[in-house]
Amino acid sequence: MRDGFEPLLPGFDYVKFNDLEGALAKIDGETAGFLVETVQGEGGMTAGTPEFIQGLRKACDAHGLLLILDEIQCGYGRTGKMWAYE
Repeated sequence: MRDGFEPLLPGFDYVKFNDLEGALAKIDGETAGFLVETVQGEGGMTAGTPEFIQGLRKACDAHGLLLILDEIQCGYGRTGKMWAYE
C-alpha cells in the first residue's frame, strides 16, 4: 500500500510477500536489512510463511543485517500470541 504516501524514502527495494528467493536476491553490499509485516492485512489476511520469516532471519544473521518486523496490526495478542512472529 503506497498510494497517498508518496514520495517514498529512497533506498528501498520491494519484493513479493513470501518470496524468499526474491528477497535473498536483493542482498548486496548496500543492503542494511529487511522490513516486513509478518501478517499483511490491507488486502485480506496474508500471513508470512514460517519458511519466509525464518529464511529472512537466517539470511540476516548470516549477512549481519537487520530484520525489522512491523506488527502494528497483528501484535499485542491479536494472533493468540504476544507477537505474530511467535
